[in-house]
Amino acid sequence: MIEELTELHGTDYAILSVDLRDKDLLSEKLKSVGVDFTIPTLVFAECVLIYLPAKQSDDIMKYFAENFDSVYLMNWEMMKLNDQFGKVMIKNFEVLFTNFLVLKN
Repeated sequence: MIEELTELHGTDYAILSVDLRDKDLLSEKLKSVGVDFTIPTLVFAECVLIYLPAKQSDDIMKYFAENFDSVYLMNWEMMKLNDQFGKVMIKNFEVLFTNFLVLKN
């Protein structure tokens, strides 16, 4: 199974492969590695949410807010996509058939 090749499980952490839009699977995976939903938790999203429509990004953030007692979201995304670097980056992604869906909302 491809998931087995994209996950890393250590004694103190786990890197999981999951479609964040599938909340049931996300919950299942988090529980399977012993995530404690009652302790303060940092969710780090690096260049993730920009690939989704705004509603789906909102739903993902809402999931974490509703399921953890204390959660902090650190979101790192590309900015100023209207400068020359941003235009080249967007063009490159379009060539690769990938869109920044949030920009279309």
